[in-house]
Formats: sequence, C-alpha cells, structure tokens
Amino acid sequence: MRVLFTVFASSSHFTLLVPLAWALRSAGHEVRVASQPDLTGAINDAGLTAVPVGGDLDLADSIRDAKRPDGSWPEETYRFGETDPAKLTWDYVHATFGIYSGFVGEWFSNDEVIADLADFARFWKPDLVIWDALTFAGPLTARLCGAAHARMVFGVDYLAQMRSVFHRLAATQPEHLRTDPLAHWLGYKLRQHARPGEPTRFDEELLLGQASIDPMPPWIQLDTGIDYRTMHYVPYGGRSGFPSAALEPPRRPRVLLTLGLANRALGLPALPLAELLDGVAGLDVEVIATLDQGQIDSVAAIPDNVRPVPFVALDVVLPSCSAIVHHLGTGSTLAAIGCGVPQLCVRDTMLFWGEDVVAARLADRGAALVVDEREITAQLVHDSLHRIVTEPAFRASALRLQAEMRTFPSPVRLVPELEALAAAHSVTS
Repeated sequence: MRVLFTVFASSSHFTLLVPLAWALRSAGHEVRVASQPDLTGAINDAGLTAVPVGGDLDLADSIRDAKRPDGSWPEETYRFGETDPAKLTWDYVHATFGIYSGFVGEWFSNDEVIADLADFARFWKPDLVIWDALTFAGPLTARLCGAAHARMVFGVDYLAQMRSVFHRLAATQPEHLRTDPLAHWLGYKLRQHARPGEPTRFDEELLLGQASIDPMPPWIQLDTGIDYRTMHYVPYGGRSGFPSAALEPPRRPRVLLTLGLANRALGLPALPLAELLDGVAGLDVEVIATLDQGQIDSVAAIPDNVRPVPFVALDVVLPSCSAIVHHLGTGSTLAAIGCGVPQLCVRDTMLFWGEDVVAARLADRGAALVVDEREITAQLVHDSLHRIVTEPAFRASALRLQAEMRTFPSPVRLVPELEALAAAHSVTS
C-alpha cells in the first residue's frame, strides 16, 4: 500500500514518526513524508522521500514573533493541557478551541499547505495517511482523497480530553450557543479545498483520527475513552555518532543533563541553567550536558564535573547513566523510560502540552523526582539528584517501567494493524 506521513516542520515531531515509517517501508510499502520545505533535509537524512508542501514554516521566527517586544512571553490565559475541573468552564473550553484553530490550525496547516498536500494526494493516491496530531492538513487531505488515516499522538492527549469536556459542556448550553470553533474551521477548510464530488462533511475523525497511535505508556495517557494503538517508543535522533564521552566507562555515577534540542533551536523559554549547573557542581557525579556555545556563554563557569557537548543521541549515552535531568520533552522522557534511567524532571512555567501530568505520573511510579522552575535552587537540584543516584528504589522503579515498555508492540508489530485499517477505510481508487 501507499502510506503518506504528514507533519509540520518540527524535527522533534518528525523523529517520532521515523521508526514507524521505516517499519512500513521495510514491510514493502511505499512511504512518503510531507512537510514544509524547511524539514526536507531532515526527512532525507532519515532515508525517506520528502514531499515539500506550502512555504517554509520557519518555526523559530514565528515563535520569536509571539513574544512581547521586550522578549518576554505573554501570560498564558488559556492552556490546551488544562486539567483543573474548576477552570474548565464552557467559556474557557470554547475560547481555547477558538485559539487552537487559529494557532495550531492556521499556523501548521495553512491554505497553501492544504492545497499542495491535497494535490499530491490526488496524484499519488495514498491508501493510508498517518498524521502528526498537530498537523490537520493530514486528516483533511485523507478525507478529500478517500484514504484511511491515523493520528500519531506525541504526548498527553490533551485534545481528546478537552474535546470530551467540550461535548459534555455543550449539552448544557442553549442551542444558539452551541457553536464549535474547531468544527467550523475544519468544515470551512474542507469546503474550500474540495473539488466537485469530494466529501465536505465534518466529523470527529478529522480531529481524533480513525485510529490513534500512541508512543506513551498507558499509565501516562489520560483516560479519554480512546482505544489507543500503543507503540513501543524507538528513539531516533537524526545524524549522530558515538561520542567519546559515552565510550569511557563512568568512574562515578553519570548524569545526562539535557534542556531539549528543539527548545534550544526554537528559542523557547529556557530552564535556569545556572541553578542546574550549580546544583550538580558539588555532587560526586560526572555530568554530560547537551549545551551549545550560547548556553555555555550564558553562565559564569562550567563546573569541573560537567562535560558540555552540543548534541548526543539519548539512547547512545543513557545506558551508561544513573540519572537524567530534563525538561519533560517527550523524547527525553520516553528514552529514559526505555533505558531504565531514573529522572529529575524540571517542570517549566508554560506546561503547554500537559507536561505536569507526565511529571506527576512518573513521580507516582517512583521513577522520578520533580522540581518546579519557579522554585528551583541549586540546593534543591543537589538534594534531589543526590537522592536519585543514591537511593536504589529510583533505579528499581525505572527498570520496572523499562520492562513494561518492552512488552508494547514495536512499530513492526503495528504494521498489520495499519494494513487492516487501510483495508477497512480506504476508498482510494
């Protein structure tokens, strides 16, 4: 069959798709990956065929434009990952979906992207579209061309959770107030881009897929009522080598410190690096820290027990580590679980995609400690990391989570399910 992957131009979202794309390719299926042109290089580096659609997204510039003139971030009025029942009123949820359609929808799947993607799909006739959960050009195109489609979840499924709350609250509203911003946006895009005879009907599949592929362990995921196709997370970090730092056996407990390659590249709010480095300075550990020159220059000094490297593939260095300090990115979290490494999670102030849920559930399982960016001090980092590397219970809990993850279906084992999905839903001719 022919499988079309769609993802907006974000390397961190693309890397989640690569192992599944290659599982399908290795099973003999044709695979293409569609994204804005600025992701073409990363797609080609993964050995996959790119389909450029729309213009460059230039996500870093767009994020810079979202900041205040003084470089600070605006206060977050509406949060897509909100789970506090007291805040989830009709007005809050309705406004959040209105923002979502403009922010996520138009930003990542504008008219140029949808038009180019739909034209390619009409030409290539995919049987199955697998779409990143923020890239709504994917399900729109699948509907227009008659392909089956599956959504790739990249973390806590805040959208499905918020959608369930939306429908429950909508039922309590007078009929004239039951407007649906996301349904309106997606329905409008369908009508705008459909050719005569192509379907223009909105339904929930356009938001949540005909199936949802989930690399997150079920105990992290929200209870949304969706039957997720859980997939064993397989790390992919792009071009990488085996760094000398990972070749040397650690003489004392090794700790990996990573603040997120995507966050660094995109200029997202940075965690307090000085406090983190001061916190590890007095510990009897050796630290590998993924830092670029700008981050190194931003602090007074690099402690003697810290070795900065610009980049390292997580699954290469983590097996030799006793702990990881990270920002709750999906790749860092899942790589640590997969390698059986305890985690010190630094929860930032944005919490945009439900990172607080991930942090709490890791801590509940005994495999992590969590510190809040607003309360962080060098002493708190020191004490927390000391506990993780000296108390055996953290490693034991992390190893239990690793053993559980190894029971999840690999991308290869998921291929027959996707073949069945395409057979059941595709009407491509």
